[in-house]
Amino acid sequence: MEARQLRRSDSEDSGEIAGHERDFVFTNADFARIRAMIYEVAGISLSDHKRDMVYSRLARRLRARSLTVFSEYLDYLERTRDDAEWEAFTNALTTNLTSFFREAHHFPILSEFVAKRRAPVSIWCCAASTGEEPYSIAMTLQEALKGTGARAGQMKVRPELRQMLTFSRLNLHEDRWPVQGPFDVIFCRNVMIYFDKPTQGRILERFVPLMKPDALLFAGHSENFTYVSRSFRLRGQTVYELASGAVTRGAQTLHAAEAVREEAS
Repeated sequence: MEARQLRRSDSEDSGEIAGHERDFVFTNADFARIRAMIYEVAGISLSDHKRDMVYSRLARRLRARSLTVFSEYLDYLERTRDDAEWEAFTNALTTNLTSFFREAHHFPILSEFVAKRRAPVSIWCCAASTGEEPYSIAMTLQEALKGTGARAGQMKVRPELRQMLTFSRLNLHEDRWPVQGPFDVIFCRNVMIYFDKPTQGRILERFVPLMKPDALLFAGHSENFTYVSRSFRLRGQTVYELASGAVTRGAQTLHAAEAVREEAS
């Protein structure tokens, strides 16, 4: 009886699951350390039930670097400025799923919205992954603003379409964002699910001065901002618009930014 209890205690501390053998020891301390590191660098909040996912995904990084202990891998991340490995660490702990015209119900809404706008139209896709989403946005704009042709409905990234896009690295958790509004539309889909409520609220408030008063914010199908920020109200189908008080604050910030740019020029 005592021996069985001792084995159970050892298993719990190492993070092993009864009946399953693992290549690497994965302790409670390792998991807690990973949760703290990914939250600090990217604002991603990992719940307790993500433990097995964290092990299986980061175990690949240990194998890739020929390491045998999780603590050794985490020590390496903390003592070096290996941006490539930090990116691999972050990507391993997120679901990098994307496709052309994902959540297709948003694109007719976008098309109808931009067709009524005065050019130029400025859109920020703040989580571009490998590019399928911003290219889908660009194709929607091109069809809505330039008409359709004999090849309507076919998808190919033509050079003129690529010229509509500018890609840059951005971490929503960082203090400074390398973007300058105001935007007609912001796409922030299937990103907020990784953040806790306080982080979601901070990011949403930072969107406000970057948006035109009548701009739209597109969210993912499983994301709900209604109880996170009073600056946005639901327009329908996970599409949000600025609430009246936020419009006033955003306009004031916009006017101040424009005055600064005029003085600088």
